Amino acid sequence: MTIRAAPNVKSADPDQKAAAFIAGSTKAPAESAKVVVNLRFDAALLAKIDTAAKRQGITRTAWLHRAAFDALGG
Repeated sequence: MTIRAAPNVKSADPDQKAAAFIAGSTKAPAESAKVVVNLRFDAALLAKIDTAAKRQGITRTAWLHRAAFDALGG
């Protein structure tokens, strides 16, 4: 689970920043917007994905997001 400080805390007060950080850590994984996933790919397929992503000027992750979105009917 990734823990991030609340983006709306603009105070330089370290106690307020720490409180916001701790409050953000109580979210369950289902509530978070993104989840980290580990996948295994054949090296040749991954190379093709990387080539396609580079050609489109996007990251591998963005390319995989788009491919999954399209495959699921967008």
